[in-house]
Amino acid sequence: MHKASSGRSGRNASHQPSEGIPDSVKLHLVEDLLTAAMAVRVFGRDALTVLRRLAAASVLMGMSELRGRREAGGGEQ
Repeated sequence: MHKASSGRSGRNASHQPSEGIPDSVKLHLVEDLLTAAMAVRVFGRDALTVLRRLAAASVLMGMSELRGRREAGGGEQ
């Protein structure tokens, strides 16, 4: 029985693939990395600001809750 070839024909068997990454792919990779770095730089500060404001709001909510309990007479002492 004849065994099927593994997808390579006789004429392509001697062809060696070029090694390394093509220059066009390298260029696209560099562009993507620069875009990601700029996005982190621009939006990173905004994300930190939002996290700080959320933390401050949660502290204020906790303080108002404790203040409300003390005024009602059920606060922890």
